[in-house]
Amino acid sequence: MNLKFLTLTIFIFLINTAVGQYGVKGRHNQQTTLSSRPANETGYCYKKVPYQQGRSTGNRAESGYNNDNVQLTNVNGWTVILDCCDGYERNETTGRCESNCETNCFGGSCIDGSCTCQQGWHHEDGVCKPICINGCPDRNSYCFAPPNVCECKFGWEKVTDDQCRPVCPGGCVNGRCIAPRVCECSPGYILNEGRQICEAVCEGGCPHGECKQPGICSCNSGYVNPPGDRETCQPDCGPLNCGGQSQGQCISPNTCICSPGYTRGEQNNCIPECKNGCPINSRCMSLDRCICNAGFALDYRDNKCVPLDNQQGHSTVHPINGNNHQDNNQPSNQRGDVYHHENGQPSNQRGDIYHRENGQQPTDIYHRDEFHCERPCINGECMGYNICSCKNGYVPDPYDLTRTRCIPFCSGGCPNGVCSGPGFCICKPGFVKDRTGVKGSQRCIPRIDY
Repeated sequence: MNLKFLTLTIFIFLINTAVGQYGVKGRHNQQTTLSSRPANETGYCYKKVPYQQGRSTGNRAESGYNNDNVQLTNVNGWTVILDCCDGYERNETTGRCESNCETNCFGGSCIDGSCTCQQGWHHEDGVCKPICINGCPDRNSYCFAPPNVCECKFGWEKVTDDQCRPVCPGGCVNGRCIAPRVCECSPGYILNEGRQICEAVCEGGCPHGECKQPGICSCNSGYVNPPGDRETCQPDCGPLNCGGQSQGQCISPNTCICSPGYTRGEQNNCIPECKNGCPINSRCMSLDRCICNAGFALDYRDNKCVPLDNQQGHSTVHPINGNNHQDNNQPSNQRGDVYHHENGQPSNQRGDIYHRENGQQPTDIYHRDEFHCERPCINGECMGYNICSCKNGYVPDPYDLTRTRCIPFCSGGCPNGVCSGPGFCICKPGFVKDRTGVKGSQRCIPRIDY
């Protein structure tokens, strides 16, 4: 009896003084009476606990090396069990005791409840971070590895070892990248919908074209920039441009809408319209008004445009200003200001612009104060842009290329003399007027001295 008591006392003493002391972690010799698992594992400690607590713990699967076969000894209400040391906790999946750090220890090791990092690294916010002795000079970089390896942050790229710049995938065309995926456009440009390309700005948006540069439209085919306006594209109707704004309007490429009194010509322009046409050697000048072609003039005897060499008396232009007319679409020859040769005498009816009538007398006639001639009309009157109308008794000078000079007209000419005024001849030296013939004759005959 005394021998059994002595043996139990020695066993408890060994438990309290051996490797499995209370609160001491890990490496211990196998205790066959306490565990059937292998020994020498880190994180396990012998713990002295109340006997009832030990029995409860020993019957739980999560206890240390204890199992249902453990025989606990009750010594004054206490017993010894094998469980996870302080700073360790049981992994519910593996059943093993693992270090328990109060914070995460990514990249390091959790030892005795503390995170331990490798040399050159330090624990910060649950992560082992590298230590760069000299730091990273660019605020958009970070220490990547000891001792001084810096890398640019996400969205930045390295320019030099000490400098990082932002990255914009599209390259910020016509602008500059000021932050990751953030472009700042140059003056005259704005960001497109993708916010990666800066596009040029043109006032009005460049209809019928594309804004290639700020304020400059590149027009589509069939459209052109009007003079002095590179931000607009207008239809192109050719060099004649419908004849001008007063004659027509270009509404689409090569398409003119002509003003009243004008019709579309062969050169895609608007030309004056004479509904009944104009006789041979003449052309339509304005609404129902014809003019003889260059080198031709109106023969007032039959109202035809004939070569100047065959014309006895004519003028270049005249306004319609008469009261008489004739039907059958024939040009009338009774016009105010028409120079007409009649019975060998000039009358006040003249002109080689005339009007084809249909029984109606025109009411809208030229307003003389609206005409302009760059050269003065000698012995004539300006009746249109650079068009002179000769006064009564005068005809265009056939040798004047400017067609602004009118010379006197003498019926039948002035043989051996010079026509110095309408119907008045001055004889050349050695000639005199024929007084023996018709009264008022301008015929010059040789002088006979008796």
